[in-house]
Amino acid sequence: MKNELTSMQKYEKMHSFAERAIERNGGAVRKSLVCGCINCGNIFLAEKAIFPHVADEEHDTTLCPNCMCDAVIPDSLGMPINKRSLALLERAFYHYHDDDAEYQKRLGEIDEAMHKAFSEGDKLPETGEASAKLLDKDEDIVITEYEHIPKTTAEEVFIEAMLAKRWDVVLKLVEFGVKPGKVRHTDVADNLSALGLALEAGEYEVAEKLYEAGDRLDDYCRHEGPDVKFSPLALIAVWRRSGRDLFYNERASLSECCRKGLLLQAKSLLANSSLKELDRAAAALLNDGLLASVFSFGYAETIKFLPRIFRRGGRLSVRARDEFLEGLEQLEKAPKSAWWRIDDESAAELRNLVMKYTSRTPGTGKGE
Repeated sequence: MKNELTSMQKYEKMHSFAERAIERNGGAVRKSLVCGCINCGNIFLAEKAIFPHVADEEHDTTLCPNCMCDAVIPDSLGMPINKRSLALLERAFYHYHDDDAEYQKRLGEIDEAMHKAFSEGDKLPETGEASAKLLDKDEDIVITEYEHIPKTTAEEVFIEAMLAKRWDVVLKLVEFGVKPGKVRHTDVADNLSALGLALEAGEYEVAEKLYEAGDRLDDYCRHEGPDVKFSPLALIAVWRRSGRDLFYNERASLSECCRKGLLLQAKSLLANSSLKELDRAAAALLNDGLLASVFSFGYAETIKFLPRIFRRGGRLSVRARDEFLEGLEQLEKAPKSAWWRIDDESAAELRNLVMKYTSRTPGTGKGE
């Protein structure tokens, strides 16, 4: 077994850090998101720490809300708050003078008992008045003894934070080593994940970071029956499997899709649209549609789609052409550094297209 505490120099540094961290730490706790207790092993939100002397919250020595011990480690001091780091600090602080041959032998006996227990069903063996707990068994093995088995872990605080939409805490715990793809809340609805809740809340930057950390929406998409309490994302997944798509409005006309810049749906409507509808679609695409596409950085797709309308017989009226050219001129006048300015090549291509496919009478299909 690899022992992280064989170096007395490292051992002494951790002991010194723990001594400094738990004393007069009110200011550090107030700057933190998450704290841990090296006495009981619990992890909790920083605002739940107890300040015994309310008048001196900046320099007060805070207490753990679970065991009321002055052994709180705030994350603002730079130590990751997880089971492994708390175990190392607990041993360094409480057993600094006990690290002798007999103590090492006792740790070896606990280690052997823990491996046996986990091989027989992950049960924690009792060792006298204390319970031994195996930490981080998938990485380096660290053994410690707690007077109490922790009530709250980083994963449980993660669930608490994601349900409360405390995304700052969620991301902090990911930074500390919590794997969001393995944490699910099953008491409500159907295996809620942080990624799903972030998407539902519109927190797309948070969702991207959770995705990069390994979270996925697979638990949202596995049920078929009508009796399941669906989240919105699960409902979308099920409906799309049955051929319905909440992002597709079957009542929208071709011109309406072009006005909104919904080109994927517009492509499916081209073949069955009348000449009048094609005319309206061309005008809508070049006025409201082009403006929408410029602000979504997609006007190149608009330029590619316009000839498809014209090839089907759509034409611009003189009025629609003039309105478009006026708007195009305004886009071209924007400073060259402006992100909404249309480039000269695209502007020239659009101008050539509208001059070529303008008709005096809408719907006739006859060029000017």
